[in-house]
Amino acid sequence: MSAQLFSSGAIVVMMMLFLYMLLGALLEKYHCIIGHEASLLVLIGLVISYVSFHMGFYDFNKIMTFDENFFFYFVLPPIIFAAGYNMKRKEFFKNFKNILLFGLCGTLLQFIVFTFFTYILVQMDILWKFSIETGVYEPFTLSIMEIMLMCSLLVCTDAVAAISIVKYDEQPKLFSLIFGEGITNDAVCIILFNTVYEYAGPNSEFTSTTPFKVIYGFIKLGFFSIFIGLLFGLLSAYVLKKFRFLTVNPVIEVNMIFVFGYLSYSVTELFHYSGIIALLVAGVVMAKYSWYNLSPQAKQVTSIAFSVIAYAVEAFVFGYLGITFFSYISLDWSWQLFIGMLIICVSGRFIGTIGVIKICELFGYKSGIRFKDLVFISYAGIIRGAVAFGLVLRIDESVEHRSVIVTTSLALVCFTTIFMGSTVATVQSCLFKKAKVEGEGHGHHDLDESEHMVIKAYNEMEEAKEADDAITPGPIGPDGQPIRKVNCTKIIKRADAEIIKPLLIYNYESASHKKQKEYFDLMMRAGDKIEAAFAGGNVAIDRKSDIMAAINDVKEHIPIVQIDDHSPHDQVIGSGHHLLGQQPGSGRNSQIELQNRSKNGETPAYYDHVNVEGAQYPLISDHQQDTNRNQYA
Repeated sequence: MSAQLFSSGAIVVMMMLFLYMLLGALLEKYHCIIGHEASLLVLIGLVISYVSFHMGFYDFNKIMTFDENFFFYFVLPPIIFAAGYNMKRKEFFKNFKNILLFGLCGTLLQFIVFTFFTYILVQMDILWKFSIETGVYEPFTLSIMEIMLMCSLLVCTDAVAAISIVKYDEQPKLFSLIFGEGITNDAVCIILFNTVYEYAGPNSEFTSTTPFKVIYGFIKLGFFSIFIGLLFGLLSAYVLKKFRFLTVNPVIEVNMIFVFGYLSYSVTELFHYSGIIALLVAGVVMAKYSWYNLSPQAKQVTSIAFSVIAYAVEAFVFGYLGITFFSYISLDWSWQLFIGMLIICVSGRFIGTIGVIKICELFGYKSGIRFKDLVFISYAGIIRGAVAFGLVLRIDESVEHRSVIVTTSLALVCFTTIFMGSTVATVQSCLFKKAKVEGEGHGHHDLDESEHMVIKAYNEMEEAKEADDAITPGPIGPDGQPIRKVNCTKIIKRADAEIIKPLLIYNYESASHKKQKEYFDLMMRAGDKIEAAFAGGNVAIDRKSDIMAAINDVKEHIPIVQIDDHSPHDQVIGSGHHLLGQQPGSGRNSQIELQNRSKNGETPAYYDHVNVEGAQYPLISDHQQDTNRNQYA
């Protein structure tokens, strides 16, 4: 491969990444309900692929041919790991039953429906393919093993377009359902394909025991994949807790997190299990435990860095799909199979998604999902993802009709991404109409105007929600006391707080949550007194007296419920004068001490931390950043 050819490919990739960002920003700015940056990028890739093919740039098409090993080892892992590490866990596990119904049961039901309808399609003897060798159309038929292989990969969906359109703050439940089903579907499909390929592949014979072997293999793959992911996730937390010198440099910390995640993926793939499930589980576990052992800077950097990498890789995938299209023009293809499978994918998706919920509701299950939510989830999941095309390339050359299966899968991926991806926002606007609020829509603004988003680590946002939950009164019994229900979830949470977290998190104190709740109970009582003072119609002097009495009561009790200095959440309750602030010398964040003494009288460039178990966290201040910036002005 010449350097010039490689440089040309790199330029094309970078330009497509730029277009992905530009188109996404413009669509968001003008609130377009038709079109999506992923769909447009695939379309642009198709145009580039078509032009290069017809202009005779065969070497360029060759280097842009889709490589399944490159995709599964270097492209997909960053996307899955970022999804697990930055997962909004509370809402995810709150809807976990429905997510499992969609991602596991719904996917398996779709596989059965796809296989059944495809078998009927094959039995109708209407399939013809264009043979590249003979140059003519000839009839063909698919074996039951080929049908199962094709259907196992075509149930794989891509929810990127829907996730980017549905706002978590506006529709948290719908967002979590789409996100959760998307990542669960990817993992289940890969396990399903590997299992079917093992027991119903080209070197296997389909017998009456094959379905039971497939079920056994599916369960085995899932169990060991989850186990390996848990193992590496917990191991990373323990290593970062015990070896505190590894938390000195945020760069090292970020790489440590990624290395443990990628090790879980590679080891799982080595034993022929599902690396995607292992990586997803490892990401969730590391965010729950390892994150608290990182330095303050690394906590922010990990969340943002993994999101940045995943975003860039997603853009690359969509452009890659379009550019690689005409690289497979030399393979056999069938219009009848493409149209038939498109109809099956659309109908099977709605049957599998809506059907699995309605079947469960017949037996008394309450999903709490509106019908229009089911319709939107079904439509958003019609898009076939790059994972489906990556899997189809793993089919062995010995499979008789591999070429027509490959071209059909690629055509379905591109068509559904372009058409369904472009209309997801349109369907959303039709199903979920909302009043236009003031300030919404910026089409009339100048191009240089902007709004800035602040990205926070999920754990920080979740701690604030936990604090709110702590002050929210639960059901009250006849005696006026809260009703305490003991269930499996509470038992797991208690074991997590009293056993697992102290074992894996540095300086964790299991009683910190109880102290925090006592503090917020105290604040709520003070707030009630202040509210009563205003609502009681008292004169100003009496009202002021009541308010001061409430504040003094808080000041007196604050030292009693003060949270321990080594709370892993970096939140410390200060004195009465700083109720929500942070006192110097207390808490892990207070290890950052500004040294005001300087020889030349200038503000020092660094905030120096006290050495804790060999770990110091130097942070560059704004002054130092300005100094570094002006050195070359």
